[in-house]
Amino acid sequence: MPRSLGGLAVPARATPTDVPVLSKDAGQVSELLSRAASDPKGSGPWALWSLGILGARGLERQWIYTELLSASADPDPMVWRARMRSLGLLLPAEAIVQ
Repeated sequence: MPRSLGGLAVPARATPTDVPVLSKDAGQVSELLSRAASDPKGSGPWALWSLGILGARGLERQWIYTELLSASADPDPMVWRARMRSLGLLLPAEAIVQ
């Protein structure tokens, strides 16, 4: 879904990933998955968002998609919402079914 950037619509996959913490490699994906699992209410939502950004940029898309989808039925609303937002970053808007 396009994001608004000063009146300009920008697709989510065009979101910059030059956040200093993200190294853009498979090790980073593993670390973020561990962080999301070990601290779901603290840094978990940030870790999930970061996974969506990395997957949208083509890094380990299938692995990230599988992990996000397998835990999409989380009973905690905050964790569920973070996972759904991450899937929204990872997938084109047409693929998201309500």
